[in-house]
Amino acid sequence: MKFRGKLVWTMVSKVSDVPYGDHFEHHETWTVLSTSDTAIKCLVRTTDRVKMLKSTMFEGRIRSRSKDEFIQYFAMWVKTVTDKGF
Repeated sequence: MKFRGKLVWTMVSKVSDVPYGDHFEHHETWTVLSTSDTAIKCLVRTTDRVKMLKSTMFEGRIRSRSKDEFIQYFAMWVKTVTDKGF
């Protein structure tokens, strides 16, 4: 499939009000692809990544919770967009 339009944005989040918040950053990339200039539908791809800034024995837990929360957030976003008819 050939994509005519592409929008990519990347966000980096740092959380300071959680334990070990200074040990990691959360990186998200959202890509929106369109098949034509007048397309009614588009394809949205998301990726997330935890970048560890400091070593901690809780790295596995931080990565796991970050992934779970990102999946929940994206599912809520898709539901909201679908419910509103976009």
